[in-house]
Formats: sequence, structure tokens, C-alpha cells
Amino acid sequence: MQCLEQIDDGDSDPVIKRRIDELRQEVAQEMRQLQYAPCLNETVQKIIHHPQTRNAQFWQSLTAEERKVVYHKLVSQVFVLNGSVISVQLQF
Repeated sequence: MQCLEQIDDGDSDPVIKRRIDELRQEVAQEMRQLQYAPCLNETVQKIIHHPQTRNAQFWQSLTAEERKVVYHKLVSQVFVLNGSVISVQLQF
């Protein structure tokens, strides 16, 4: 991230500016995921009680595949009636 911060934003080329912004966002996303990664390998009880799971940024920082791993550890059954979820049974 420090390398990206050293890049001169004064470049007038909008394509270069946009790409620099994209790279900064990608790096920030990766850093957030690294921060939360240890939680993904925990047991159900530890995931639920982990302080980071109470943070909305935790869930937003996960990729679809990472969410899938967590959901499979947490959710036992989902009950659907007429296309609407009526109940979710957690694994405890």
C-alpha cells in the first residue's frame, strides 16, 4: 500500500488515475481479508463469539467463497415457504 501511496496522483490521464484508485481498493480489500482470515478456520462457537463477526466490515470484506465456508459451518438448515425464508437452524 505504501508503494501505491507514493505514486503521483497528479497524472492528468484519467485512465491511469482510475487504475491507481482500483489498485488501492484491491489492496485495501486484501488487507481487510488478511485481518479477518483467522476467523474462517475456527469452530462454529468460536466464529459466533469472535468479536470481528459483530463488525459489518467483516462480512463485507469476505469473498463469496469465504462467506460460503462460514455459512456452511454456521447453518444447518434453511426453511423456505412459498419462496420466502421462514426459519434458519444454526449448527450448535
